[in-house]
Parts: sequence; C-alpha cells; structure tokens
Amino acid sequence: QITDQPDNNVRPAGQALIFTISDSPVPDRYVAQVFRSTSRTSIGSNRGQFFLQPNPQNVAHFDLSQIAQGLLEVPMSKNSVIIPSVRAATKAFTCDNGLTMLRFTVRPGSYTGTTTSMNSSEDAVVFLLPGVEQTSAGYKPSFGAYYPDSSPLNKVWLTERRFTNDVLEMYLGPTDDAVGMFVNNQYLGGAGELVGYVAILPLEGTSYLDPIFEPITTSDTVRDNYWAVPVGPNSWSFWGVPSNADSILVYLQNSAGTAAVSKAIRVFKKCMPSKHESTQVAWFNTRGGYDYLTFTGRSPKVVTTEGKTYRRNVRQYGLSTFRFEDDGREYATYAKTGKEQYTLTTNDFNEVERDLVQYLLRSKVVHIRRGDGDWLPATVLTNSVTIEPAGSQLYNVSLTVEVAEDIRC
Repeated sequence: QITDQPDNNVRPAGQALIFTISDSPVPDRYVAQVFRSTSRTSIGSNRGQFFLQPNPQNVAHFDLSQIAQGLLEVPMSKNSVIIPSVRAATKAFTCDNGLTMLRFTVRPGSYTGTTTSMNSSEDAVVFLLPGVEQTSAGYKPSFGAYYPDSSPLNKVWLTERRFTNDVLEMYLGPTDDAVGMFVNNQYLGGAGELVGYVAILPLEGTSYLDPIFEPITTSDTVRDNYWAVPVGPNSWSFWGVPSNADSILVYLQNSAGTAAVSKAIRVFKKCMPSKHESTQVAWFNTRGGYDYLTFTGRSPKVVTTEGKTYRRNVRQYGLSTFRFEDDGREYATYAKTGKEQYTLTTNDFNEVERDLVQYLLRSKVVHIRRGDGDWLPATVLTNSVTIEPAGSQLYNVSLTVEVAEDIRC
C-alpha cells in the first residue's frame, strides 16, 4: 500500500514527489508502476515499472519527479504562434500541446522473486505541470496560492513577480506582449473554485470604463484546464479595450459580474523611447507560466562567426598548359556559422523588475522580441549581467543574450 504521498492536486513536477510504499510481509522488492494520461479521469498508459529495495525500516520511498519531468513539455505555442504573442479570437486560450499538464498515477505492488502483484485499489493520483520548487519550500510545499478561491483571494497567476498591495503590476510598452497564466483546477483534485470568466476592466487614469467579460470552458482533457490570457497592450484592441484606456485590471470570476476569485493583474501602458526599438524578454518561469521584462535602452548587435577551414589546391593540372588559378584562395571554409548577440540595457527597473532578473537567468526557455518584430529563441549569457543603482529606487541593468539559432553562411 501507499502510506504517504502528495495530495491529488496540481503541483510543479520539479519538486520532490515522494510516495512511501509498505507491505506485510515485507517482499523482496517493492514495485511502483507509473501511468500517464492526458485525461483527468482515466489512468492512461503505463510509462514504467520500477523495482525498489526495502530500506532498513522495511519501506520504500519513490520519487515521481525523476520520471515526470521528462514526460512533460513546456507550453510553447497556439496555432503555431508563440504563446506570449497569441491574440486569439477566443481571447483566453489553452496551448496546442497536450503534454504540458498531465495526470499521473502511481500504483504500488510487490515482487517476491518470482511473482509481481499490484494493488490498483491503492492508486495515488497527482496532476503535474512544468515547474520547480526549491528544497527550502519543504517536504510537501503547497501550490494552494495558485488555486482560485474567493475567500481569501489567492494569487492564482503563475508568476514570479511580487504583488504590490495585492495587485500584480506590470508596466509595458504599447507594442509589448504578455500573458497571464492560471490553472482552473477544481476539476483536477477539487481544491478552490471553478473559474468561468475572465474579466477585463479598462481604466482611463482612475476612471473605470465598461468591463469586458470572456467566458472560458474546461473539458476532460487535462491541458484544457491550463489557461493563458493575453494582457499586454499589444492585445488590448483584440479585447475591445477603448483606445483612451491607459491601464487595465484583469481578474477571474465564477460568473460574469460576480466577486473575483483571484488577485488582479494591472497592466499600465508605458511611454517608450521613440528613437529606437525596445527589446522585450519572455521566459518560462518556475511556476508554470511566463514572465517578462522590457529593456528600453539601445541594444548593440554583435555578429560572430565560427568556421572550419581546409587547404585547397589552386593549381590547374588538367589543361595543356600548367597554370595557377589567380582568383583562387588557398584556404577555403568547409563550414561556417554565425551568431547574433545583443546587449540589452535599461536604467529604469524598479525593485520587482530587478529581482526578476535572477529568475530569467534560471529559465531553460527564453525568447526575445525587438520592437514589434517576431519572437526569437535566445540564451542569456549569465556572466554578462550587471545591476547598479540608478537613482531613487531605480536600477541600471544590462545583460547579453544570444539568438539560439545558427546563421547559415
């Protein structure tokens, strides 16, 4: 039987997910079968069977995270468009990939040396998404702060940003992209409240304009409970936000016009330098969502190349008269590739944005977008980061990113 386990709710796969298995009499080996499913109600397919040596206390501890992290994928796109840049007709959307959040089942059993016996009545279920918890968060860190709940209001939004007076504040340029991501998890273990609507409340200064409500639905497919909401100014016109609005409030509700079941995101439209393009950086964070920073300084571009050369023959032996090829080069390039690097700078980050840089450095999935161009995959050169005070509660920040695609020469 399984005598200890994580609860059957949504959790990040990168934390320790320990299941303790025991039996009487103690078998030669304990067995843990792992099942994976894209459906929230079915057990799915068997992804592995693991034989565990009983410890001195005659039990075995099984860590599901070691297997689950390799079976999950980061939510990257919708209709072949990178998620931060999606402006779908439905406004709120789920991603294309069904492996971004999955139902995992651990089934205990025993092996006597000749016979394997499994106990399906002791199946333990947990729903996992890509994400990481630090060891300092404890043995069973709670993900409850990200479950919808009307009393008290929980954070819900999958972000590493700090809340200011219970509001998630974001300052973005007129062409900047951003999404807020959340899990509608009542169907995935039962905690929290069911989200039925996304509410957008435009503001002009401190005056509220007409609210906008967008219904969302869930299904038996696990990934259809994992949502992204475009909130960046670049998507406001798709929501029908009036052009005179300079900020919006975004929050979740059970039904249109009822009390909120989440903290609010407030997005401010920020004036940007007009003589050059700003650069936006998006990364997949430890909570299972996306975060953003906008660098407003000029971004110098450096192109470097790598090549492998070989020595070639520049003499011509095939003619009646021997000659050298005067337009030939003795050394030629066998293969050559180029790399693009940009040094991103800004002098107006606040404390929240400054602290986000450390999470950017940890992310395995980073994209950059210059001006209103396309999002490009990138790698942050971690030894290039500098942070300096720039005045009252502002900071100069610079770092170098490299576009993670070879330029074929």
